[in-house]
Amino acid sequence: MQHEAFYSSSTKLIICDIDGCLGPEAQGTVHSAEGLARLRRYNEAAHAGAPWPALTLCSGRPLPYVEALARVLDVRHPAIAENGVWLWTPSAPPACDPAIEPAIREGLAAFSRWVRTAIEPRGVQRQPGKECSLSLRPTDPATLDTLVTELATYCAEHDLPLRISRTVEWVNCDLLVIDKGTGVCRLREHCGLAREQLAAIGDTPHDLAMRREVARFGAPGNAHPDVKALADRVSTHTELRGVFDLLAITGVPS
Repeated sequence: MQHEAFYSSSTKLIICDIDGCLGPEAQGTVHSAEGLARLRRYNEAAHAGAPWPALTLCSGRPLPYVEALARVLDVRHPAIAENGVWLWTPSAPPACDPAIEPAIREGLAAFSRWVRTAIEPRGVQRQPGKECSLSLRPTDPATLDTLVTELATYCAEHDLPLRISRTVEWVNCDLLVIDKGTGVCRLREHCGLAREQLAAIGDTPHDLAMRREVARFGAPGNAHPDVKALADRVSTHTELRGVFDLLAITGVPS
């Protein structure tokens, strides 16, 4: 390892997105076992006193997925799941954002039932495991924009505070009062860290919510143009190789 990285000497913790950063986002692809093992060794060395910050996770993925990957990578700081809904810690029960009040949960439950009966039978897959948001993947990607419009119309008619957005393959339905930035704020308070002590890595516009809450922000080469424009450093490598480059881990796998 070397020490010319995108973070600064005051950085104590790096918060990294998963899909598009630690692995590809496309359906049916796999993570690099060698790459994740190398990243675990990076974290183990950080915990043992090496002169670089440890790494944790922030993802739109469901809590069980984030917890499993956090344990693989020897994450010992809080990790953020479901775009800020959950704060997972290794030694305590996961904590849901208190901003999600009972009335919001009731509206989400009704929305979920409507999606199951009116949307999913048309060949739309729901990502399982999410409790306070939905991610939907249509069989035909050409219908993504139409799906966004239909979901947004439901939310407007039922006064449901959801943010409806899309990626290459998915439509995400997230609460307006919560995002990855609010998750980072909760993490910061839990760890007693200042903004100047945090850095983040992300590749999609959703990750820019982290950007406002950290001092330094890096992006892999596959990042969205809007993300690259606001990053302190953009790697010439993509996905996990890009993360290794940003962390200044040498000998990245091909």
